[in-house]
Amino acid sequence: MRFNNLLVENYRNIKKASVRLSNSLNVFCGGNAQGKTNFLEAACLCCIGKSYRGAKDRELIGFDSEYARVYSACESRSGPREVCVFIPREGKKHIEVSGSSIAKMSELLGVIVCTIFSPDDLKLVKEGPSLRRRFMDIELCQLYPGYFSALVQYERALAQRNSLIRQCQDNPALFHSIDAWDEQLVKHGIKIVSFRTAYCEAVFEEAKSVHADISGGERLSCSYQPQTALLEGEKGFLRALNESRREDLSHGATCIGPHRDDFFVLLNDMDIRIFGSQGQQRTAALSLKVAQLHHATKVLGEPPVFLLDDVLSELDEKRQKSLAENFDGVQSFLTCASESTPSVLRKANPFAYRVQDGEFKEI
Repeated sequence: MRFNNLLVENYRNIKKASVRLSNSLNVFCGGNAQGKTNFLEAACLCCIGKSYRGAKDRELIGFDSEYARVYSACESRSGPREVCVFIPREGKKHIEVSGSSIAKMSELLGVIVCTIFSPDDLKLVKEGPSLRRRFMDIELCQLYPGYFSALVQYERALAQRNSLIRQCQDNPALFHSIDAWDEQLVKHGIKIVSFRTAYCEAVFEEAKSVHADISGGERLSCSYQPQTALLEGEKGFLRALNESRREDLSHGATCIGPHRDDFFVLLNDMDIRIFGSQGQQRTAALSLKVAQLHHATKVLGEPPVFLLDDVLSELDEKRQKSLAENFDGVQSFLTCASESTPSVLRKANPFAYRVQDGEFKEI
């Protein structure tokens, strides 16, 4: 998969940029707050239809602009496609694929797939579980339409159940109305757990091998561990939801379900969050992202686009080299602060742009 070019208009600080792209390594150099990360975010918008940084759509529109627009000409084994995402300040986001408006986000996912490696991912193994859920969800949604559908319906049911729980705090008569939403949570939640279980098993096995090569033999092991009730099937999940209602009422939210999922990372059989050095934690995060890239390539039959946002500065020369070895045959976008890129990247013959005040100039 690859982007042939990317046109970005009124997107954060990028007023207008038309960027042609190579099918290998593309490097974007510049200082902080110049537009490098915004460009990667715009590329990702064409893949998943929203900001991978969690921003709301209207936050993507440039100051004093009435809209933001991102257009890409891309291609994959299935042939050339065009994706256009238009975000007005007033009204709804509009997405077209090859000139046809899409009715559902599922029609966009999979047209062009990306794997993202950002500074937040370096915190993957040591901070809260929300980052680890995002690690699973962004890639699963792109690779498996059934997962995206289950996740959307689960989140809708969860929002309705949580709203009803808060109403029950003032009106206990509504208590039994929760039953209907429990059924929806169970129906879609079990599907989510099933997808995550299979995905994590494959990616974590790949990460073990990648990490051994990068670290020189340290043993990485990861395990996806949903709440016990979710492993007992629909009946176990439903029973747990019933048993936790009093706790849910006291918290004003649902305490059981895949929205509370996490996975654990061990290094040489010890919890890396507690016993791992900063360098070991970064190496583990790097291994997980590279494993994710390899898994997506196997599923798709071709590599996705690899987006790397300012991660070289956090890695030593050895880890940079290990990362660069995965650029072969993969279209990659790499942001960095300096035009004096490491020797390992110069050998990769990157196609480079200098980014300043939202403008892109070829180096």
